[in-house]
Amino acid sequence: MATTTAEIRVLVVDPRALVRRGLRLVVNREQRMAVVAEAGTLDDAVAAADAHPDVAVLDGDLLGRSGASAVAAMRAAVPGVRLLVLTGGAASERQALRAGADAVLPKRRASEDVTGAIRALSDAETRAAERPHRVRGAVAAVAALGPADREVLRLVALGHSTAAIARHLGCAAAEVDRRRRAVTAAVGAASRADLVRLAGEAGLTGQGA
Repeated sequence: MATTTAEIRVLVVDPRALVRRGLRLVVNREQRMAVVAEAGTLDDAVAAADAHPDVAVLDGDLLGRSGASAVAAMRAAVPGVRLLVLTGGAASERQALRAGADAVLPKRRASEDVTGAIRALSDAETRAAERPHRVRGAVAAVAALGPADREVLRLVALGHSTAAIARHLGCAAAEVDRRRRAVTAAVGAASRADLVRLAGEAGLTGQGA
């Protein structure tokens, strides 16, 4: 296939040329992505590793009884590839997930939803790659807080009310509100959900994001 500068490189694996063509047309309409290789069998898909796909869209019927080994072969040939398996029903969805698929999509919805599923998988990979940098930033921001402010952050993240935090710290509720606003500004949070995530990534709650 022709070279591409698309952000998301897609491999389509299906034994039917007509299906491959349809998926290629749908994917190539999206600005962010392009089909860089096609394959009709799992062996051909493994051989397409030189195309360096980010996401492989795979017909679930190809997994057969050796689904786990087929997925393992794909991952060994293309490290980091995300596998989106198109399935025909609940049983094949379970089989694909047991085999190690990253996501499944019913075949009847492929033409409408495949590009959204590809984007979601690619964005998840990006977030995972960015996580170490994000965690270091969270640790640094929280480490710069004073002990009382860190405790306020921890208790807010654990879901305690302002009154409960005030009782725990032995101060007025207004002081807790003041500290919470100061902490929110100091760590660059935009919402309570951000505070919960940052506290987790900094190890205050024992729940990393």
